Amino acid sequence: MKILYLLDKFSPKTDETFIVNEMVALKQLGHIVVIAANAREAGEEFHEEIKNHRLLDDTVYPSGRPNFAGYKNGAQKALDFFPKFFRDFIESPLQTAQTARMIGNMSRDIWIFFDDYLLARQVRDMKIDIIHVPFSYLRHLEQAVSLSNLLRVPFTYTFRSGDLYVERRTDREKEFNNNLHFISLSSGE
Repeated sequence: MKILYLLDKFSPKTDETFIVNEMVALKQLGHIVVIAANAREAGEEFHEEIKNHRLLDDTVYPSGRPNFAGYKNGAQKALDFFPKFFRDFIESPLQTAQTARMIGNMSRDIWIFFDDYLLARQVRDMKIDIIHVPFSYLRHLEQAVSLSNLLRVPFTYTFRSGDLYVERRTDREKEFNNNLHFISLSSGE
């Protein structure tokens, strides 16, 4: 199974291990893990498992390269987006319009649309089987819904303890979560 992990930043820090351990375990079970991150945190010190399992080799970024601080400004992002979008539109107008419409339905602003389109562009031909979001931030959930619809694959996400306190959520997050269908798993005790 090919699993796409959606992350804001892929952090190779040695003290942040739980997501890395999850991905390594999936790889050891024979699954293919692809990491999609908006940026990569800078630093030379990596968790040993990242090196051993070559997780950075399996990471894609909207910009197409590991960029350590994201785009420096909106103009840089636009200059990256428009040539790729127009090239896609010339080569495949129907697919490009469909992708833009699906992503546009979930994007709150033009900058998020740019990121999500560029990411979708990178993963659309990878034959992803499932999308996983290890943190239930609204931004990641919206991205997962867009990609799930576009790629026609299911997505899952993990709740952490802080995600369970609804009063901390914004109205937009509450509305979004009310429209999802949940399957609850427990230890059975």
